[in-house]
Amino acid sequence: MTAIYEHLSDFFKAVIAEEVLLPGSASADTKMRQLIALTQNSNLSNRDWATTLSGSEEADTPEIRQALLSAVLLDL
Repeated sequence: MTAIYEHLSDFFKAVIAEEVLLPGSASADTKMRQLIALTQNSNLSNRDWATTLSGSEEADTPEIRQALLSAVLLDL
């Protein structure tokens, strides 16, 4: 497969580039909630990227765990 699976969202690019801190401050917590919400997005690419990025964060909260589990179950 030679196609690049890159999402064009500025938000995802900022998270990948570590320009957005997740979590730690009120602003960062808001961004983390936004990322978690995107794990349930109707767009498969959004869900994939949000799930991948949520799972790669050092933070380990019940909300993140539930979002990851829900994302997996959504695709079954």
